[in-house]
Amino acid sequence: MPIVCLICASCSEDRKTGKISDYITPIIEADKVTLFSIDGTLQVGLKQSNKGAEKFHDYPILGEIEIKDSQTRNEVAQALLKGIENQSRDFPACFWPRHGIRAEKAGKVTDYVICFECSQVVVHWGSISPVIRISDAPHELLNRLLKKANIPIAP
Repeated sequence: MPIVCLICASCSEDRKTGKISDYITPIIEADKVTLFSIDGTLQVGLKQSNKGAEKFHDYPILGEIEIKDSQTRNEVAQALLKGIENQSRDFPACFWPRHGIRAEKAGKVTDYVICFECSQVVVHWGSISPVIRISDAPHELLNRLLKKANIPIAP
C-alpha cells in the first residue's frame, strides 16, 4: 500500500483519514466544484510576474470552470483516486502547480493544488494542508476540461 500523507498522521481535526478515498470524498459530495488553471511557474521566476491577477493559494489564476455535471465530477474524482493509488515513487523537489480544484459543501471548502511535474498535491482542508503523492493519471482529463472551455494552461 502506498504512503499517502507525508506531513501528518491525522489529516484533519474533524476528519479521520487513513483511506485514500477520504481525499476525493469532498469532490464527490460537493455542492460546487471548480477547476482552475494556475501558473506555478511564476513562483520560480520562469516568467514575468502577473501582478494584480486573482490567485489560488498564491498562484495566479489563468482561468477557471465550474464542473456542474455530476458525471464529470465523478470522472475527476476517480482520476484523482487513480492518481493517488498509482503514485510515483520518485519525489522531485519542485512544486510548480498548474491545476487547482475547489470543492465546496455547506460552507466548507477543500482545495487541491496539483503539480504533475513533481507528482504532488497539497490538500487544503481545515487548518491543515497534507501533501500527497499522485501519478499523472488525472493530468489529461484536467487539461481536456480546461481546453474545452478555452482556458489557457501554463507551459
